[in-house]
Amino acid sequence: MNTKLPLSQYPNYLHSVIYPKNNECSGTSAVKFSDEELSKLASKLRTHVNELELSYRVKRLLMRKRIHQLGHLARQTKTDLMRIYNFGEKSLQEVHVALAKHDLKLGEPLPIIWPKYDD
Repeated sequence: MNTKLPLSQYPNYLHSVIYPKNNECSGTSAVKFSDEELSKLASKLRTHVNELELSYRVKRLLMRKRIHQLGHLARQTKTDLMRIYNFGEKSLQEVHVALAKHDLKLGEPLPIIWPKYDD
């Protein structure tokens, strides 16, 4: 049976995962997220790579690796991207800038609201 839970029932440690510098919580307490905040984050992670400010070349390389959405890209590490044929330092810099505009970074752990993308 596939039922959808309200977003507020997801674990509240998501804030410390996404914003580690601003986390004032101890190990046991957590920041509460509203359904609206989690919904905005989920929709941001579903942003298609073509909507990002990346060169055509970088978009093509990402699509070849089957990285189609911002959530897929945020889960990649520098090493993962550098393994893509013809993906170099300039391409990596473009990706860093694009992710920073969405308050994300490479290797972002998004285990709760964003499913892991398997090759």
